[in-house]
Amino acid sequence: TFRVNDVAEGATGTYYLRIYRGAATSTPYTLKVKAAGETEKNTWQRASNLGTLRSRAVARTSRIGELDVNDWFKFTTRGTRALTLALTGLTADLDLSLFNAAGTLIEAAAADGAADDVITGTLTAGVYYARVCVPGLTSLDATLNYTLRMIAPLA
Repeated sequence: TFRVNDVAEGATGTYYLRIYRGAATSTPYTLKVKAAGETEKNTWQRASNLGTLRSRAVARTSRIGELDVNDWFKFTTRGTRALTLALTGLTADLDLSLFNAAGTLIEAAAADGAADDVITGTLTAGVYYARVCVPGLTSLDATLNYTLRMIAPLA
């Protein structure tokens, strides 16, 4: 894996990539190119902030693609709250996980195939992270759309 980070953020234009053969023998390779914005939610430190969890449902529609195998979402609770997280609208297998502020896994849902992944439980006040990912964090040959739903009824 080789990453090029020398292009200024937001710089527009045409770019060229040249590949050289380093040895006398041929070596098969796969070249994948992506824009930096495609990975903006790929770490819990750069999670998309959903704000403070309230009594209404929150839904975010997004997608995971060929090189973007993981999306993180951050949310906060102000008190003890019941919570249902649901990963819906799947056309293939994706997994859903819930983490605390320290990055420790609280619960994971890994339904097979396109079945919805659901996590239910009670959370105390704090910061939490939901991760949507490709099983095994492997690459994809397509883009998968999904909806992450958060339902937190009043206690």
